[in-house]
Amino acid sequence: MRYLIFLLLLCFLYSCANYREMRSITRDFPREYNGIDTLIRIDGYYFGLCDDYLCRPFIITDRNEFKGRLGKYYSHNQIVAGFHEFYSKMRTGNYNVVNDTITVNTVAQYGPWSFDILKYVFVIHNSTTLERIYSSNVRNDTIVNKDRIMFLFYPFDADWLK
Repeated sequence: MRYLIFLLLLCFLYSCANYREMRSITRDFPREYNGIDTLIRIDGYYFGLCDDYLCRPFIITDRNEFKGRLGKYYSHNQIVAGFHEFYSKMRTGNYNVVNDTITVNTVAQYGPWSFDILKYVFVIHNSTTLERIYSSNVRNDTIVNKDRIMFLFYPFDADWLK
C-alpha cells in the first residue's frame, strides 16, 4: 500500500512540474510585438508539402504566438474548414526569432495530465517560404533529418481567429 501511495505521489509531482512547463509554453509567455512581419508574411497560414498532400498547417502572429494542426489535407478549403472546426483545440505555443531562424516551442497533450514539449526550428528562405530543419520532443530528443519539410504561405483572413 505504501508503495502504491508513493508511486501515485511521484506521478502527481511529475505531472505538476510538467503542467507548469506546459503553461509557460502555451499561455504564460510575453505577447509582445516582435517584428516577424518584416521577415515573413503573417496574413495567412503556412502549410507543409508532404508527398502528395498538404500537411501541418500553422498560423504565426507578430505577438510570439503559434497555432498548429497535424493532419493530411488535399485542398486549402479543407485546411480552412479544419481551422474553423478545431481552432480552439489546435496545438498552441510560442516562438522566438534570431536572424533567419524561427524556433517554436509547443505542446502535445496525450491526456489530462500528460504533455510532451515539442520544438521545431524553421529557416526563413524568403517572405513566403520556411523550411523545418529540426524537430524534437522531450521523450525522444532527436534531429529529424529525413523529415525536412518546406512550408509555403497561403493568404487567409484570420481576423475571426483573434
